[in-house]
Order: sequence, then structure tokens, then C-alpha cells
Amino acid sequence: MSAALSLAEQGYDVDLIERSSQLGGNLALVHSTLENENLNKFKADLIEKFSTHRNIDFYLNSTIESVSGHIGEFKINITKDGKPKEFTCGAIIIATGARPAETKEYSYGIVKNVIKQTELEEFLSNKGIENKGQTYVMIQCVGSRNSENPYCSRMCCSMAIKNALKIKNEDPTANIYVLYRDIRTYGFREVYYKQAREAGVVFIRYNENNLPVVSDVNGILSSVKVESPDFPDSIVIEADHLILSTGIKAEKENKKISDMLKVPLNANGFFVEAHMKLRPVDFATEGLFLCGLAHSPKC
Repeated sequence: MSAALSLAEQGYDVDLIERSSQLGGNLALVHSTLENENLNKFKADLIEKFSTHRNIDFYLNSTIESVSGHIGEFKINITKDGKPKEFTCGAIIIATGARPAETKEYSYGIVKNVIKQTELEEFLSNKGIENKGQTYVMIQCVGSRNSENPYCSRMCCSMAIKNALKIKNEDPTANIYVLYRDIRTYGFREVYYKQAREAGVVFIRYNENNLPVVSDVNGILSSVKVESPDFPDSIVIEADHLILSTGIKAEKENKKISDMLKVPLNANGFFVEAHMKLRPVDFATEGLFLCGLAHSPKC
């Protein structure tokens, strides 16, 4: 939407094709950032400005069927709500985004009170802390940085620290433990890692070859055991909540669009730019551009 608005405000006509029933994509899952406490007004204003701009037409519940042509005269065929539509354009921006990774690790979906960071953020935004003095354990790199998904999703550590600080702000008596392999608070966000430690959040390192172990009693979370290379003995944490940082994965539809436009994907399913430094937002094919999570995990 930001790219579309930028172009529209420069006087260009923009058509946006959205596969879902609402605008915003992953923005709907984000309620705050480390720098901004509340994003609801920002999201509402952005969508309002976008949807009412005279130079923008958008198509919800739409599927791209084919793309042909060249720079200056691309021809796109879509299906919207089961009905075909065709239009032409001079350039194409690929902004397919990405999706939150699914997981079955650590008894997620089986044991009560085992949730993901996105679910915790939704809960904190809607309800806040209801019971004071509880213990929260967060496990980083769940399903990430392994043989199946070797990359870092770049946002998980920042998200965990953001949610940990939010819990601590609402309930200073809460006990929070973050089990990590490496803390990667990209950019200037290292300062928030320091703030979390000063607020009493405890960070415990674990080894990828010796993962934490979750225990339950009759399907209710009871404890998390971790073997840390920094301590001689096992650490057992009696926990009320377990939060999993699961990262992101490329959209499944990327392969279809890649074949249509004849542009490359990397081994993880994300689009590859023409040159990392010299042409970071466009492809080798003229008139095709790239933005957001379609390119790679970003924080």
C-alpha cells in the first residue's frame, strides 16, 4: 500500500491486486512496535487514505491468471470473485508478502497455554494481563535456522523483546524467561534488549542440538527444561505460559508468479533481486520491481 500511495501521489494510476478479502496483509497482525505503542490509528488512516485515493483501484479476493507483454505494456488477467478481468500497465511491483510459519514443536496445539508470539501480541492488545505474577517462557528460533528453514526471520527477537517489555510494563511482578540461540535485535533495537534485561527479563542460551523440553500435566503446561552451555546443571522453569517465536515463510503462490513473470526465487521461496547492492529493488527484466517480505525476511 505504501508503494501504491507513493506512485498515486506522483500522479500515476495504480491497480492493486489483493488475494485476500481485506487490505493490509501482515499489518493486521501487528498492533505495536518497539518504537510505537499503538498502530491501530496508523493502520486505519493508511487504509482510509489508500482506499479513497482517486488514482488507485484495488481488487480484493483476486487471483492472477496470466501475465504477458513487456515494460510499458504488460497485460494482466485476473479472476475476481470468480469473474475474469483484464487490464494493462507499464510496470509491475511484486509485493506478495510472507506468512507466519506454522509449527507443531513444543506441543503447540496440544498442550494448553502454548501459543505463538503473534497470538500473544493479539491477546495483549485485546485483553492485556489478567493474572498478575505469572511466569512466561519464550523460546526463540522455533522451526528456524535449521536444515529445513536455514535463514533467520530477523523479526522474532525484536518481537519477543517487544512483548516481554509490554508484559513487564503492565505487570512488573511477572517472571519472563527468553530461551535463545542468539539474540538478533537488528539495527538500533539493541537498546531495547538492554531495556528488557534492566526490567528483569532473564535471557538463557540453549544449543540447537539440545532443545528445551516441555512438560505438562493432563494437557496443561507445567514446566520447561533447558540445558544451557552457560550453566553446569539443567534449568527447570515452572511456567504458566509458553510462547514460541516461529518466524516467517515465503508465500506458496510465489512459485506461480515466478513462473508467470520469469523471475527467480531463492532456495527458500523468496524472490531474488537483480543485484544485492546495485539493483536491490528490481529484477533483471525491465519494468518489474520488488518490495517488502516478498524479497526476504525483514525487521
